[in-house]
Amino acid sequence: MSSDWVGDEIRANLLNDNQLKDVSNYFRPTYSRKLCKVFVGIGLVCVVVGVGIGFGVYYGRRCAGSCLGSYESESKLGVYNKYAVSTDSQPCAHIGKEILEENGNAMDSMIAVLLCMGVTIPESMGLGGGALILIYNTKTNKSFAINAREKAPAAAYKDMYKDKGFHNSVDGPLAIAVPGELHGYWHMFKDHGSGNIKWSRLFEGAIGLCETGFEVSEHLATALDQKKDYIRNHTDLKAIYIDPNTGDVYKKGKTMVQKTLGKTLRAISQAEDPIKYYYEELSKIIVDDIKRTAKEWDNTDPIITVDDFKA
Repeated sequence: MSSDWVGDEIRANLLNDNQLKDVSNYFRPTYSRKLCKVFVGIGLVCVVVGVGIGFGVYYGRRCAGSCLGSYESESKLGVYNKYAVSTDSQPCAHIGKEILEENGNAMDSMIAVLLCMGVTIPESMGLGGGALILIYNTKTNKSFAINAREKAPAAAYKDMYKDKGFHNSVDGPLAIAVPGELHGYWHMFKDHGSGNIKWSRLFEGAIGLCETGFEVSEHLATALDQKKDYIRNHTDLKAIYIDPNTGDVYKKGKTMVQKTLGKTLRAISQAEDPIKYYYEELSKIIVDDIKRTAKEWDNTDPIITVDDFKA
């Protein structure tokens, strides 16, 4: 589950008098602040907070040299006539570019990129987390906020971590909340997508990387190395992040395949009602897995239930 929580102060700064679509009603404390931005010259601006990424699409007129400031970036300066996609994962930038070339808009492209990044940078984000999304339409001069933050289980209570120990807020079953990320993507697609791209199409790039593999980045390799003892002690993590050819965590430049995740993404992409499928069908598997692995978390009893997903 994602640990990129965003607190009340960010929501207050972003929402103001804008329209709020709430898909979560319980918020966890702030640990970090991550942003995802999309800018499109044809009328949409989108900011995602809380998913641990950086993403941008620029469409149309470029900024003049005078607005670049005095900072000299190590990155090469590019001039683009139509658009540019910038992400934390190079393969995902190409996937976002394809969606734009197929007449998708910023929302379509962003969803495809976020799904991809959940595959290639799992140390930072994924469908097990949540997001706060702010969309600004320059044509109508209106803003929309989608609150797709994680929701605490019904059995959680205010002083739970004080009573159970603070380590349970970041480690183990008690740290797990009901994910909101997919719900947020679905709202983006239904309410702000172009209508030119099918829901299933947005998943194709991520599924392809799951099935054929992707090159492990330095950041992912470092994260795995730092947590390798932790990974070895947990059956499911070991099956994903231990290279069968070396018996060690995956290293930079190695190819990682995530076929099980690919099957999950494909099922979600093909579901007639993705939200119902995820929160009612897949939730049973998720909760069973949490209960099954509880013994690997100092036998801490999980409190999350299938009913929490349905709420």
